[in-house]
Amino acid sequence: MSMAQLGLAFVVGLPLGVVLAMIFWPSDYDDPPGPGRPD
Repeated sequence: MSMAQLGLAFVVGLPLGVVLAMIFWPSDYDDPPGPGRPD
């Protein structure tokens, strides 16, 4: 794999991984507990 292919895979794969993590991650601790939320 050349550096160009590696860079392209990184640039494409990183946002894709972030999006998939945001979709499939358990949403229990994505924001701190507020006044209306149990801890």
